[in-house]
Amino acid sequence: MFKKIHEKFINFKINRKVYIGYSGGIDSSVLLHLCFNILKKKDFSIRVININYMNNKNAKNWYIFCKTQCYKYKIPITTFFINSIKDKNLEQELRIIRYKIFLKLLNKSTTLLLAHNSNDIIETFFLNLFRGCGITGFSSISDNPVYKNFSIFRPMTDFNKDQIFNYATKNNINYITDFTNFDIKFNRNFIRYNLFNEINKKWQNFKTPILRYIDLSKYLNLYIKYRCNFFLKKNKNNNYLNLDSINFLPSYIKTEILKIFIKNNNIKPLSYKHINELNKILINRNKFSFFKINNFMFYINLKKLYIKKIKTHFFNFKFLKSNNFYKKIKNSNSLNFNIDGILLNNLILNIDKKKHMIIKYDNFLIILSGIWKSKIYSKFLRNFFYIKVLK
Repeated sequence: MFKKIHEKFINFKINRKVYIGYSGGIDSSVLLHLCFNILKKKDFSIRVININYMNNKNAKNWYIFCKTQCYKYKIPITTFFINSIKDKNLEQELRIIRYKIFLKLLNKSTTLLLAHNSNDIIETFFLNLFRGCGITGFSSISDNPVYKNFSIFRPMTDFNKDQIFNYATKNNINYITDFTNFDIKFNRNFIRYNLFNEINKKWQNFKTPILRYIDLSKYLNLYIKYRCNFFLKKNKNNNYLNLDSINFLPSYIKTEILKIFIKNNNIKPLSYKHINELNKILINRNKFSFFKINNFMFYINLKKLYIKKIKTHFFNFKFLKSNNFYKKIKNSNSLNFNIDGILLNNLILNIDKKKHMIIKYDNFLIILSGIWKSKIYSKFLRNFFYIKVLK
């Protein structure tokens, strides 16, 4: 194990300044031992990051243990104490807290070392599967990713938990045992102890083909990433997505391009259902079409996909569903104003007026989708688009 990890350190060419994520558990304790014996002797600058979640009754003892171990190795340690943690989706919240801390400490000249092993990779694969992640989620945990402004290296991903336990025993490595890791109310623990035990009754060697599939998924993701980057370089604008060629791409490439475009506009990732809705309106690239998700309007105009942030305080759904508003819009088309001129000024062309009702209300031009098809408010008020009209 030592020899193989030593080779990985040589091949990955990590930065000279290294931070180790250390909790005191068996995985990170083995990683600390390896780093001391491989990197310390080669004059790497090594520091330890320890995040102490104070909601555990053993938190103080764990802090003393981690500090003692780092003193033994003569490696500086920085501990962050986290007091307020919500119970809802605890695993995800802890991950967000950790990476916020990492972002404060690390930069382009540093590498963060983490102690994930092959068991963690398989567990993450199943977690992503049950969450409904796409193709990118099946590649699970990467060995050497770049996270925003720093790089991450996981040297122990080729080794399973049994091998790590044997290494710790052979080298007399001390570590702490966190008994919350056995609590099956947490998703990862449920997969680790309940699901895997059931699968193992039928397929004793099930982890090997899953790891092989994860490796294949990584190669597939590299190809998808290459195709997406090639297309987006041609697009050259984050404000809109050119649709002239996107509809000729395979559906899985198109989906990933949409995800990147949405991310570049600082919008939270969309659900699988919303991505499918967006794919449907892309087919009508020659016509004006749109739909609303949360506080954003996605609309197609002049063969381009735009994203527009909506002022939600103006469109209150209770107000829109009220009888007074409905009476007003029934008579609104009799008002004397130049609809086509306003649309033209806003570069909105090819709009099908049979499918979209266009009204003027106060100082806005509002386009309601599907109002002629149904008078059920919940249907036609789901989608609306508005343009501010200058007085």
